[in-house]
Amino acid sequence: MTELKEDCPCKNTDCPRHGNCRECVEFHVKGGNKPPACLRIQWAQYP
Repeated sequence: MTELKEDCPCKNTDCPRHGNCRECVEFHVKGGNKPPACLRIQWAQYP
């Protein structure tokens, strides 16, 4: 089982993947969606 992060930066706290980085990134990569919030924040700070 994957460890959950308590300090997840995603504002969508109702998401079933909230705090589960591995499942979240897999969901975004497979779905062709935007990067997860945690990666978007890093990219915005370090273009």
